[in-house]
Amino acid sequence: MRKREPKIKNDKVRGEWAEMVFMARATELGLEVSKPWGETRSYDFVVGRPGHFVCVQVKSRIAEVGTGYVCCVRGSQNKPYPPGSFDFLAAYVVTENAWYILSEEATWDKDCVALYPKSQKAKIREVS
Repeated sequence: MRKREPKIKNDKVRGEWAEMVFMARATELGLEVSKPWGETRSYDFVVGRPGHFVCVQVKSRIAEVGTGYVCCVRGSQNKPYPPGSFDFLAAYVVTENAWYILSEEATWDKDCVALYPKSQKAKIREVS
């Protein structure tokens, strides 16, 4: 697979773009997606239907570190999200066009998680 060259250099703008990519991809997969008003929530989207909602926090990465990518899992005060902040983290590795969906528990007490799109040994695999 050819690497995707990131065209959006500004982190905030790229984050907003990644949220739009998430919304489009989730909709393609038949999921119902809602965006909460404002930026004060600890999650970016609500996915599901009445009685079966989950909250999703979206993050994106472009910088390769060794053979993988490091996705920081911190909130607005640059601290790890406390338990109960969201149900799933959707991490998008832009240059590989790879999505990772991690449970909230996989991010507890972590500043960052490592993502390895090319590794056959990775515990977390991309969602295609």
